[in-house]
Amino acid sequence: MKEKFLNELRKARDSLTGEELAKALNEFRKKLTNPSLISSDIIHNLLVSFREVQDYNSMVAFIEELQDNENFQFTPLIQYLYAFALSRRNALGDREKALKRIHQALPYEENCSPDLFCLAGRIYKDLFIESNYQDKNSLEQAIIWYRKGFDYQPNEYAAINLATLLVIKGDDLNNSPELQNVASVLNILIGRKGSLKTLADYWDVATFFEISVLAENYAKACEAAECMFNLKPPGWYLKSTIRNICLINDFRRKPEDARLSAEEQHFQFWMEFFIEAAKDDPGHMIRFPVIILEIDKSTMPSYVTINLDDQDGKSLQISNLCRLCLSSDSCKRPHKWLFPSSKIRGLR
Repeated sequence: MKEKFLNELRKARDSLTGEELAKALNEFRKKLTNPSLISSDIIHNLLVSFREVQDYNSMVAFIEELQDNENFQFTPLIQYLYAFALSRRNALGDREKALKRIHQALPYEENCSPDLFCLAGRIYKDLFIESNYQDKNSLEQAIIWYRKGFDYQPNEYAAINLATLLVIKGDDLNNSPELQNVASVLNILIGRKGSLKTLADYWDVATFFEISVLAENYAKACEAAECMFNLKPPGWYLKSTIRNICLINDFRRKPEDARLSAEEQHFQFWMEFFIEAAKDDPGHMIRFPVIILEIDKSTMPSYVTINLDDQDGKSLQISNLCRLCLSSDSCKRPHKWLFPSSKIRGLR
C-alpha cells in the first residue's frame, strides 16, 4: 500500500503543476486516515510536494494533524519542514513558533543540522529586510545563526548567506579574514561540482550567481543567470535568490547618472527578467523583459513593448539588448521590430 501510494504521488508530481497539483496533494493527504500508510517516508514526500507548490498552510495543518497520531514521529527532517513552513506562511505568531521549535530541537544531537541553524538565520534576515534595514539586532542574529550553520558543516547555503550579510554589515573582502575564509570555502565547494555549464542543480548555479555578484564580476553573473534560466526553476526559487541580490544592490546603489559597463547593463536586464518572472501577480505590464532563442540556439535578452494607443493604432515592439552593441559599434544586425496589431495573425 505504501509503495502504491508513493508511486501515485510521484506520477501526480510529474504530470501536474500549480493549483491542479495542490488539489491532488490534498486528496493524497485525505488518504492518510489509514494508519498503515503513516510512515516517515510518505510524510516526508508529501511535505516536500506541498513545499514545491508553496502550500504552506497545508504543510502546517498536515503536521499538526499528525502530532496526536501514535504512529507519527517527529524526525529531524520533519522538524525542519514544520519550522520552514511556519516561517514561510508567516501568519501571526508563526515565526516565533518556528524559532521555538528550532530551539527545542537543537539540544538533541540527532536533531542538529546546518539546515535548522540556517532556517533561524533566514527568519532573522527576513526581519532585518522587512524593517527597511533598520533592525540591526536581527542582522546580528542572522549572522550568528548562519555562522553556526557554516561552522557546524560548511555548505554553500550557509556560506553565501553569511558572506552576503557580512558585506551588508560593512565587511570588505580585502580586510576581513572571516569573509576571505568563507569566500575561499565557497569557491572550493562550488569548484568540486564542476564547471558552471555542467551544473544541473538550481541552487548550485544560484550560489555561483550570488558569488559573482558579491565579487562584482558581472560577466560571470550573466553566464550564471543564463544557466538559471535554462533550468526553469519554480518562482519561489527565484524569489529566494533575487531577494539576496536585491539586498546587495541596495547597499551598493550607484548614483543614477553613473555610467554602467556593458556587463552591468546585461546584468540589470537579467535582474529585471527574474524579478518579473518571480511575481505572483505581474499585473498589466506595458514593457517587460523576455528571452528570445535565436536560430543558432543562443539567447538574446530583449524587451517587448505593447502600445495600446499608438499613432498608428495598437502595436507590439520587440527590442534586443545586443551584447555586441553594448560593447562596440561593430554590430550591423537589426535589433528592433514593430508589429501593428492588424498584421499579427496568431499567437501560440
